[in-house]
Amino acid sequence: MARTYDVPWMQAQDIAAMNHLFEEQKPAQVLEFGAGGSTVYWPTKYGFIERWVAVEHSSDVVQALSGKTASSVRVTFVSLDDFSTPDVEGKFDLIIVDGHDRLGCMEAARGFLAPGGVVVLHDAQRVGYQTAWQWYDHAETLTEGRVPDERGGFKRDGLVMFWNDFVEVDEALDVEQKPEPEIEVIPAATQAAQSLAMEYGLDLALVEGTGDGGRVVLPDVRRAIENVYE
Repeated sequence: MARTYDVPWMQAQDIAAMNHLFEEQKPAQVLEFGAGGSTVYWPTKYGFIERWVAVEHSSDVVQALSGKTASSVRVTFVSLDDFSTPDVEGKFDLIIVDGHDRLGCMEAARGFLAPGGVVVLHDAQRVGYQTAWQWYDHAETLTEGRVPDERGGFKRDGLVMFWNDFVEVDEALDVEQKPEPEIEVIPAATQAAQSLAMEYGLDLALVEGTGDGGRVVLPDVRRAIENVYE
């Protein structure tokens, strides 16, 4: 069944939590990784949003949104290779991560945050997204839950809000810079293994590969998913 663009592509509890966040924070500048119903719904609902930039890798979604959004919205097509590093100017009070390469987007979002700004990650409780916690000083769970999937199991769902501490420019000169977190090298994996891992939000760096040279193959991913949802 085709998706509609009348409401965000989230659970009802997530939409309610986001409504509360918008009304409390009143963000003027919003960046969205992954366009859809939210791109229409919230900029239309809240007039205090001055600029909404939506980054999307699907040309079909970009085309479907044409003519449906508020005047404050700009939908930008970005290829999958460049999705987490879009050519976007300015800082943002709210960043929503709900599309492709969510870990890459969460890491990149730090550079787009305005002082006092927050990042919201959708499906944040999924095991593959846990790395995002190390990139932020604070995290607050907005919603959590387990949603049935088509295989009779469950997908981890929910929203988590992240933010970092900011210091004044003159104080920053005297503050020792934090070292960048070490990024674990993801082992080589077959295309089928990568696709299934992406579907479940599974971090391939956590999967032990049994293929040649430690290559992660499809059965490895299936076992890892069974261990998570058993």
